[in-house]
Amino acid sequence: MVARIGAEAVSARVGTVLLPLSVILLVVSTLLHPSREDPMDDPAVFREYAEHEAWVAVHFG
Repeated sequence: MVARIGAEAVSARVGTVLLPLSVILLVVSTLLHPSREDPMDDPAVFREYAEHEAWVAVHFG
């Protein structure tokens, strides 16, 4: 029982740290994401993504 309480405390601490970090990462990735083209124009959007140098990093984020 004691080990389970300890594991829950660790899990709660990890979640407490990761939630704000993930929100910050999402905001930064969204700001860096290319979005000049009309979202309904698929060829133009995909071309814009392909030309963006940080495309892979943004989508991993």
